[in-house]
This record gives sequence, C-alpha cells and structure tokens, in this order.
Amino acid sequence: MPLSLLTAPRLTPLLEHLAGGLARAPLPPREEEVLVVQSQGMRRWLTLQLADRFGCAGSLTMPFPATFVRELSRSILGEHAGRDQQDPFSRDALTWRIDAMLDALPAGDETFAPLRTYLARADDRTRFGLAAQVAARFDDYQMFRADILDRWEAGDDYPGTSHGRWQGALWRRLRAEAGDGAPHTGNRLQRLIETLQRAESSGGTGDAPHGLPSRVTVFGVSTLPPLFVDLLFAIARHRPVTVYSAALEVAASHPLALAYGGQSREFVAELEGRGAAVQRVGEVPNGAGVLARLQRELATDNAGTTPLELAWSDDSLRVHDAHGAMRQLEVVRDQLLAALAADDTLRPHDLLLLVPDAAEWAPTVDAVFGVSVQGAPRLPYRIADRPLRRAQPAAEALARLLSLEGGRLERSAVLSLLSLPLVRQGAGLAAGDVEWVESALERANVRWGYDGAARSALGFPDYEEASWRAGLDRLLLGVVVGRVDDEVLGLLPEAGDMLGEPELLATFARWVDDLAEMLAQWRHERSLADWTATLIGTIERFLAPDDTYEQQMVGAVAATIRRLSALGEVAGYDKTVKFAVVRDWLETELDDEGFGSGFLQGGMTVAALKPMRSLPFRVIAMVGLDDGVFPRRDRRSAFDLLEHERRAGDRDLRSDDRQLFLDTLMAAEGRLILAYGGRAVNDNSP
Repeated sequence: MPLSLLTAPRLTPLLEHLAGGLARAPLPPREEEVLVVQSQGMRRWLTLQLADRFGCAGSLTMPFPATFVRELSRSILGEHAGRDQQDPFSRDALTWRIDAMLDALPAGDETFAPLRTYLARADDRTRFGLAAQVAARFDDYQMFRADILDRWEAGDDYPGTSHGRWQGALWRRLRAEAGDGAPHTGNRLQRLIETLQRAESSGGTGDAPHGLPSRVTVFGVSTLPPLFVDLLFAIARHRPVTVYSAALEVAASHPLALAYGGQSREFVAELEGRGAAVQRVGEVPNGAGVLARLQRELATDNAGTTPLELAWSDDSLRVHDAHGAMRQLEVVRDQLLAALAADDTLRPHDLLLLVPDAAEWAPTVDAVFGVSVQGAPRLPYRIADRPLRRAQPAAEALARLLSLEGGRLERSAVLSLLSLPLVRQGAGLAAGDVEWVESALERANVRWGYDGAARSALGFPDYEEASWRAGLDRLLLGVVVGRVDDEVLGLLPEAGDMLGEPELLATFARWVDDLAEMLAQWRHERSLADWTATLIGTIERFLAPDDTYEQQMVGAVAATIRRLSALGEVAGYDKTVKFAVVRDWLETELDDEGFGSGFLQGGMTVAALKPMRSLPFRVIAMVGLDDGVFPRRDRRSAFDLLEHERRAGDRDLRSDDRQLFLDTLMAAEGRLILAYGGRAVNDNSP
C-alpha cells in the first residue's frame, strides 16, 4: 500500500482530517494510536485539540522520531534500545568517549595531526568542547550520512580530506570500542528497513513483522531525515502510513513561496517522487483583509502579480519598525490589547508571541507584559522554552552554586544566593533573617574571600582582613564577650542587640563553613561517579525543599546530575575530571529548554522562533526580525561533512527560519504583527 501524504496551507484542515479518520475507524480498545510529532509544542497542541473534539485524548502515543525508532527496534528487532544515556552512540555518551580519545591520541599517527595541532595549547575545557562538537557532528551523520559511516567502517576515508581522515579513524575506534552489538541510530534504521523489506518479499503484506503498530501517522512536519523517510515507506508496505504536512503546492510560483518555502517544497517533491499518494485537503483561507488575500494567493498558486491594496482600517497585517527590543514589545502589547478590545470573542490563549530567543528576551517580556499599565488591563502570559535554570528555582540555585567556584566569594554573591528560597531554607534561615545577616556582615566588614588561604589559592596576597572567616570570628566573639573596645585574640569583637542572635549567627556561620568546604572539595579532580556523589551531596546540603512542588524540582535536578554517572558507565570513561569540565557539562544540561515546556498552558503563549511549531493562532506577533538576527546563519565547524556535499533533506538554520516565517504567515488566522529593530535608540538612525 502506498504511503499517504496529505497537505494543506495550514494545520487546521489537517487536524480536521485526522480527527475525522480517527472517529470513522477507531483502533481496538487495547491498541494505541501512534502519532509521530517533532516538537513538544505540536504534541501538546494536538493533544488538546483531539481532547476538545472527543472529550478525552486517551490511547494516544506521540513519540518524537528518535523515540519511535528506538521503540520500533525493541518491538521488531528485539533490541533493548534504552534511552539516550544508555546508548554509547548518543550525543552525550559520544562526547565523553571522544574526550577520552582526544586525551590519548597516538603521537606518531599523522592522521590525527590536525587534532594534535589544535589541542597543543588547549586545556581540559577546550578539549571537552571540541569533543562535544565532534560528537554533535557524528550524531548528525548517523541520521543524515549513514552511508559515510559505513564507508568509514569499511576503511574508506571519504571524502579524502584531512578532516575526513581523522574523523574516519576516530569513528572506527569508537565502533571497535563499542563492539558489533551496539548499533547506532543509522544502524537501527537500516536494520528496521531491511527487516520490513524481507518480510514483504517473503510473505506479502499479510505477514507483517510482530510488533508493528496497526497504523502510523506523522503529523505537522515540513521535512524529515532521508533515512526516516525510508523507514516510513518500508512500514507502508505492511501498515497504513499517513504523513500530514502544512505545505504549499510544489509548483507554487508566488515569490514568497519560492523564497521561503524551499524546505517543505523539497520534502513534498521527494515523497511524491517516491510514489506517495498525495492529497490536498482543506479550504482556501477566507477573509477580506490583506493577510487573508495574501494567504489565498499562496494557497491557490497565484503568482502574486496583482498588487495588494492596503487600507488604514485593515489591521490584519502590520509591520512595525521600532527602536530596540523594549519598544518592539511595547508596540506589540498595545496592538494585542487593541485586538482584545475590538473582539469580544478573542481570549489571551488565542494569542502567540514569538521571539528569537526565549532566554534572552524573557526579562524584557517580563518588563513589558509583567507590569500593570495605568488605564490598560494586564495581559496574562506564559513563557515557553526557558532554559531549566531560569524556569526551575532548583536548577537556578544549582547554577548559582556552581558559579561560586573559581570566584572570590564576594559578599554580594553569597547574599544573592541566599535570596533564593531553596538555598535560604537549606541554610536554616527564615525570610526575615537574611536582612539581619546582611546588616551583621556589613558591621563586621566582610567583603570577599573565605580566608587568607582561599585568597592565596586565587593568586592574591594571603591576608585575613575583611574575609568571611575574620568577619564571622568578630561576630562570634561579640556573642561571647559582648561590647568591648579592646581586641580579643587579635580581633575586635562585633556585638549585636537582636534577641536570638547567637543561634542565628551560629547557624549562618556553620553554613558559610560548609560552603567554603564544598568549594575547596571542588578543586580536586574526580571520576564522573565521584562527581555525581559529590554534587548530589551538594544539593542535599544546600537546597531544602519546603513543599511537594519544590521536592519535585530538586528531584529533577538530582536526576540530571545522576545522568553524569550513567553516561560515564555507558561511555566507559574511567579518567578523573576537573570541576570546570563537569560544570560546563552541567550548565549545558541546565540550559536545556525542556523541549518546549510551558507551551499552551494558559494565557498568551510566548515562545521561541523554532521549526515545526507554526501552530494556528487567531493573533500571532513576531518580534526581533532584525537584519542579521532572523533568519539565522549556520556557523558550522570547518570539519562538518554536511557542508561538503548538500543532499535532499539536509537541515540548516537559515532554511529552517525561512520555512518558519512562511508557515507562521499561513498559520495566523486573524492578525499577524511583525516587528523589528530598524532604528537606533540613541539617534533614530536607520
């Protein structure tokens, strides 16, 4: 049976077609519907939409493509393909494996000469950074260049360049180290495809391999890796496979379609050329505004030669040239509030605000939308795609603790750390105690450095004055001897007047001592397993959850730390590691955006401009569309072989962003507001 490809200018008609098919031909009660998606935002939107139509969204599984491949390998091939941290060819495991190899490159092998030259003056952090880059490239090759990996394993150093030779040699060492029983993603896909093809040739469609889902649906994609497309066609020999793609006609001649729709056009043409049954669904967008007319031109393969008439009363499509990020958001806020005032049916959850980088723009969004403006209602919103360290207090607290190592332990940094409730509770202090602590430290003249030895370790003179130890000793002496004008034991006591001060001071002093001891321990190299135990001990000592929600957050951070030990086992990494390398790895983990967490959770959604996320909203605003910022440019490594030869299905940031812009244009159901910083804030120059 042929693979079915259904296309429409936007997702809404594709959703209606999918829901209609599920209603007409539901699976038996014990079977789950497999809907493959490529983003958390798409997964949540699809779940909510199906729940609205059917009253619930049960018996659904919505894996990402990589998860779908692992589960299929387990059920069909019997491979116990675990999660990424149990796969020696996952990106994280490869990073540690490659780091160990880079640290022990054979001295006489000229194949690795480029690497030895680069690493000649590199420290451990630089070497680990290079390992992460190489691991990312090998991860891409598994899905997009599996044939090159096969050639490398056969001894061919394709493409014959110096970078190709050392990558091929490194890959062969990785394969030999892992053994034949550890397949990478490309192997799994190839084995699945071969198994499905053999089953068809031996028994036809009636003898499908055990474990194959009753049907497979891929929803809301504009491109897929070629190997995954091969897998879908192999599954289609046995089971119905349907791909839903929000794409314009392949032969579309509109200038916007030609300039921005290359990615989806290439994808649809590839599937159609391989025999997919293509069906166009949905109606042409209606409406009288310039946005609807532009959408109709794109949807009906209009060449766009007829000028679009603009009117002051038409607010369906607006482009704002503003002064910087703050002003862009202020303009957008006013436009959104005007839209809500003009339409009683419009609600905050019908609004979407897209920004180039959620972490970078979040403070500005909070400054504009998080405050009340006189005479205007406050617009509720949720920011999706924030890094874990900014979205979860436990992750932020750990990141702050990590940042103390190598620093001067300034008073301001410690007080800032104590402003976090989890840390303050871990120190045994109440909310009102921090103010007293700050006052006491000021009286005792505490400035920076735990003691003279800690200052000396940082390269400063070894002296005690104005250190934490000297200041705390003055305060503790003040508790014992009271107010005196003479030095005691070489220090001038500093006494206070607060009831309960001795207990509070003792509690705080013990916490500072523990903090200094923790920082001293971090200066010694450890194995990954020992670092895991040390860091788990850190959060147990310094983070104290007060309720169930905080316990869950601390537990999530602890689980992230435990991944380090698990990766060390999978990678066979038996070297000791400096704290700076572990911190780099952990900060990368804490910078993870959680695959779109916070998407569609009430109020206006603020999200990052990301591919595969052009969901239909009644009003969409896009900001930060500055020249040089959007569309983004790929900054690929010099050794990235994806740059050596472009193939159909290859991804790059610039094409992703262009497709995203076109998809967003089609997804806006009522209004589209675009803003960019085209004017200088200081002198209004372009």
